Amino acid sequence: MDHESAAQRPAADKACSGAKLCDPFESPQTGAEETFLAKIYRALGHPARLKIISALACNREVSCGEIVGKLPLAQSTVSQHLQVLKDAGLISVRAEGRCCYYGLNMKAFEEADRHSADLFKQISQHAPRSD
Repeated sequence: MDHESAAQRPAADKACSGAKLCDPFESPQTGAEETFLAKIYRALGHPARLKIISALACNREVSCGEIVGKLPLAQSTVSQHLQVLKDAGLISVRAEGRCCYYGLNMKAFEEADRHSADLFKQISQHAPRSD
């Protein structure tokens, strides 16, 4: 990789260097909010986990067995996806005997909705328009 000093850059790059850049470090979101959103988005970043969330949104609680019965995935794979969602705080689990029941943690979704709205508002206010 070729690392050029400012003196070695082409004139066109030097001409552009005076433009004011948006500073992401002046974001109204705190580091904790950004970390929270990253964790939530990462957990939602798989189609199977989105299907699980949708199933839980339609029902108060769903057993692991019921979820496995609806997805074309092995029980161990579903359990891994459930663990990711649980670790992100998006779902809660209630054990009853040998069966586990899962439900949505609506407080986490409400917080994610609030922080996402703030982030998208910031993006829409500062991003250049392409129209």
